[in-house]
Amino acid sequence: NSVPGHLDVEEVLNDLRKIEGVADIHHAHLWQIHEHAATLDAHIVVLRPDVALLERVRVAIKQRLAERFGVGHSTLEFEFAGEVDGCVMEQGAAS
Repeated sequence: NSVPGHLDVEEVLNDLRKIEGVADIHHAHLWQIHEHAATLDAHIVVLRPDVALLERVRVAIKQRLAERFGVGHSTLEFEFAGEVDGCVMEQGAAS
């Protein structure tokens, strides 16, 4: 597996960051799984713990990946602003 040669990882991530509700994306890995398929694994940070928001963001990310970048598979882990890898960060704590 390798990074898809036809995709710029930062371009993909910056485009996904423009989706309403996405605060940030990190721990992202874009892989070419075989000649005709790429996949994205990423942690998606959203502003608030809202199930409807998470679903809208999930659908929007998967749709944009498929339509704009030809990425048909993704594994997305959601986090909320103020958390890092699922752990709540205290205000003023270094990340």
